Formats: sequence, C-alpha cells, structure tokens
Amino acid sequence: MSYDYDYQYMINEIVRLINDACETEGIPDPSNNLSSHWAEATK
Repeated sequence: MSYDYDYQYMINEIVRLINDACETEGIPDPSNNLSSHWAEATK
C-alpha cells in the first residue's frame, strides 16, 4: 500500500481552521504571538 498525501494542502487547511477559530472567538492571531515570543526568547 502506498499513500500519496498533499502535505502542504493539509498544513494550509489546519492553519486556516485555527485562524478561523481564533477569529470567531476573538483570540489574537497565534502566529503574531508566536513571532513576538520568539523574538523575545532570542534576544
């Protein structure tokens, strides 16, 4: 058995669903938070 998955599509869909859920719940974009935390951690 061999499966050929479109991983980029799957990743994009997961990220889109997370962003949609955050927007619906009024939670700030998690990627913005991650970037700022990363910047602080690498100072």
